[in-house]
Amino acid sequence: MKRRIFFANLGVASGLALVLLASPAGAQVDLGRIDLIVEDTTGAGRPGASVGITGPEDRSDVFTDVQGEAHLLRLPPGTYEVRVELPGFSAYVDTAVPVRAAASTPMVATLEVGGLDETITVTGLAPIVDPRRQSTDTHVTLDELRDPWVVLQTIPGVIVDRVNVGGAESGQQSNYMAKGADSSENTWTLDGVVITDMASLSSPTYWDFDQFQEVRINTGGADVRNQTPGAAVDVVLKSGSNQYHGSVRGYFANEAMQRNNLSSELAEAIGGETGKGNRMEQYRDYGFEIGGPLVRDRLWAWGSLGETDIRLRTLIDTADRTTLTNRALKVQGQVTDGLRLGFNHFNGAKVKLGRNASPTRPDETTWDQGGLGSGLYTGSGNWVGGDLVVSAKGSIYNNGFFLEPRGGLDVEGIYRDVNRVWHNSYLDYRSYRPQRVASVDANYFRANHELKVGFGWRKNGVESQTVWPGTGQAAIHLASYPENGLMVPLIFADTESNSDGRYLSFYASDRISMDRLTIDVGIRYDRSTSSLLEASRGANPLVPDLLPALTAPGLANTHAFDILAPRIGVSYALGEGADTLLRASYGQFASQLAAGSAQILASPISYSEVDFLAVDLNGDGLAQPDELLLDVGILAAFGFDPNNPTSTDSVNRISPDLTSPRTHEVIFGLDRELPIPNSAFTTSVTYRRFSNTRWYPLIGITSADYGIVDTLAATLPAAAGGGSVRQDVYAPLPGVVLPPGNGEEEQNRDGYHQQYWGWEANFIKRLSNRWMARIGYSWNDHREYFTDRAAAITDPTPTPTNPKRDGGLVITSTGGSGKSDIFFLTPKYQFIANGLYQAPLGINVAANLLVRQGYGQPYFEEIQAHPRDSVAFKEVLLVPDVGANRLPAIKSFDVRIGKEFRFDEVSLNIDLDWFNILNAGTVLGRQYDVGAAAGLTGPGQTLEIMNPSLLRLGFRVGF
Repeated sequence: MKRRIFFANLGVASGLALVLLASPAGAQVDLGRIDLIVEDTTGAGRPGASVGITGPEDRSDVFTDVQGEAHLLRLPPGTYEVRVELPGFSAYVDTAVPVRAAASTPMVATLEVGGLDETITVTGLAPIVDPRRQSTDTHVTLDELRDPWVVLQTIPGVIVDRVNVGGAESGQQSNYMAKGADSSENTWTLDGVVITDMASLSSPTYWDFDQFQEVRINTGGADVRNQTPGAAVDVVLKSGSNQYHGSVRGYFANEAMQRNNLSSELAEAIGGETGKGNRMEQYRDYGFEIGGPLVRDRLWAWGSLGETDIRLRTLIDTADRTTLTNRALKVQGQVTDGLRLGFNHFNGAKVKLGRNASPTRPDETTWDQGGLGSGLYTGSGNWVGGDLVVSAKGSIYNNGFFLEPRGGLDVEGIYRDVNRVWHNSYLDYRSYRPQRVASVDANYFRANHELKVGFGWRKNGVESQTVWPGTGQAAIHLASYPENGLMVPLIFADTESNSDGRYLSFYASDRISMDRLTIDVGIRYDRSTSSLLEASRGANPLVPDLLPALTAPGLANTHAFDILAPRIGVSYALGEGADTLLRASYGQFASQLAAGSAQILASPISYSEVDFLAVDLNGDGLAQPDELLLDVGILAAFGFDPNNPTSTDSVNRISPDLTSPRTHEVIFGLDRELPIPNSAFTTSVTYRRFSNTRWYPLIGITSADYGIVDTLAATLPAAAGGGSVRQDVYAPLPGVVLPPGNGEEEQNRDGYHQQYWGWEANFIKRLSNRWMARIGYSWNDHREYFTDRAAAITDPTPTPTNPKRDGGLVITSTGGSGKSDIFFLTPKYQFIANGLYQAPLGINVAANLLVRQGYGQPYFEEIQAHPRDSVAFKEVLLVPDVGANRLPAIKSFDVRIGKEFRFDEVSLNIDLDWFNILNAGTVLGRQYDVGAAAGLTGPGQTLEIMNPSLLRLGFRVGF
């Protein structure tokens, strides 16, 4: 989609990039289950045995069926004690049965002849391999829980756009991709309620990991509850139980507790007076959580309050401060033996001073950020009745945020100089994003079948306003500006974008268990619609005739997708103890439809821009009315028809044949329990094909309408290997008439698809015998293919994120949330290792290692486009193979040493965290525009490095 390159990466998209995401309407994935087989010493199943569990939830009303099986569903994650009793046999007790979110814990209880007063007690015999597993999941428990963004970068096949050293990045959302799926396909749930922000590419909130019981990350498979191919992140909060429990914590670090990793060469290059790089100025994290019974066996509650204060300094010493305040409340009640009701409240509030601070965004152009709305409220009910289990959930989420420029709105306008640095101020953005969700799910057992059905409904609104300072212009200084004052003012109308997304979903599946063979067959249906609501805007003060005040009516269902997605998975258990699992699955996934999809294509109020050439006569960096070169004419216009500026009809259109993008996925895997107790090895090969992509070519324009108008000659900086390069530049041929306002048609991209191949291997060891570990390696390859270039390409000029190379690597810009531009280029290799050892005397030692290949360095030159072109500027890619030149590999190694003191039921932990032990100053971003003027932000200059080695002290009191 041709939108202004300067504001396409705001991270919040001021109406410029709202074709982002919505979420599946319902997915009950926060709870786990125990699948129990009760047999005697001959191996015969024993019906009628009573089963009781105690732990995060207690149950005592379960009996084995005629096959000797019992299925305990909808269990909060945690560790349970399971007791099995049957007259004539000794009681069987397992004191440590782990339950994980959205996973099955298989268990066999062998009863020996004896009296009930005799008890056989075992500990931790539940196998770690789930014989029914049909998906690639990673479960991160309390033993290794950290910041969720740090957790994500430890998942094989998931790539995160930043490196978080000591919590330096915890105050800002991280962008991430999973196994080739675009970041717009990621989803988030909290205690089983979908909360994904459908107007951004991230979680809708900020987190306090001390509130978590467990985090589960799914990256593929046949689970019919997942709508999309992206990473599904399921967060499970702690809860109350019959035992009182809680904790108080505090962690602290400051600048004196870190080293300096800025090389002398880089210090000299940036001309800084501090001689220091990106660094932590101060970190404070404190809070408490407490839970227990309000009425024993009937009513329980848990609550938490925490605050994190993060103060950073950028490479050029600009301040960036974030304060996160998280509160949560969970109340659950057992109404009858089979019915449990629950209520949750959660709110993650953020105040950020200096958002997007970087070498190209000095203090006055950064934002102060705050929150809007009252948070998330959910209600739930779980009913267990014999062979039928039903769960219902509903939620109201009033959420939003604002970004206020520190330079204010009273300035004349903003401009970007020849060094690519912004000045004066920035735009003001506010967005309110209410959500309403309801869902019902059921499981039914009959013989060797387990039937699952689910229905979901979701309503998402987006109410956003963008206000530009002063005259509404962002003046871009041309390379010759220091000599002649030439610039291109991009002139915007303020925007108001109000949209409504509606989502319905239904799924049904059958799990057939036949001894060692398990077959899952399912189908999922989704209906997604996007509508535009009435909106108004004021006139632009600089060009009110071209950008007048307007009010546009709403449009219903500009987008409507009906999608059927089949899934099938097969697993077979080998070995005497069924400790080896072969599995294979096929899944078809549809992409998510953003509630804001209608905003871009349905009304000029959601986006209008006009560009002129101007001469700065008074030297203020901005264009005055008498400085616009009107005789040259309009260089480019977007979102409206300059010949009919009062029209509320869109210059864009939607193809009547538009359908949802599709992903086809095939996975082959093997899971093997190892002789080491409580450990397993898993490996998977994943193939994905992404097709039917949505794109936005100019209406009626094809690649046949373009020809070479210039050959760009440039010299690459030393960071790219140096040398001279040449690249052809294309523009419309003489006589080609562009559509009014550069109107675009949203359509499916014929002749184009992407392909992903990945292999991952994992070693998993549950915490037992004083140690645990999770080690993973992944190899990844993500490429794009043009089977019909004439249909899949209009302008053949290569750009940093669209190299247009058949069989080339896929590259994506994440915007970096105000950091240096980050270009996702799937790393070929990624290795992670987490571990914990409980030494004698209450000393705990934990470590985390991350090694991955660096991301892309797509050097380009921003040039003024040809007069016949549809844009005022172009970014021309100068690197023929984006995978040939990457940033340095990331190597991050962290260690925690803790000492536990116990006083009866109270424990005190003193922790010392040492982050980035290697004190790596790895370059994370450079200036890739070779047309930038020499200086601090000149071609090839380093704009960001890893934060240095940091010590952090902490304590935790638990009971």
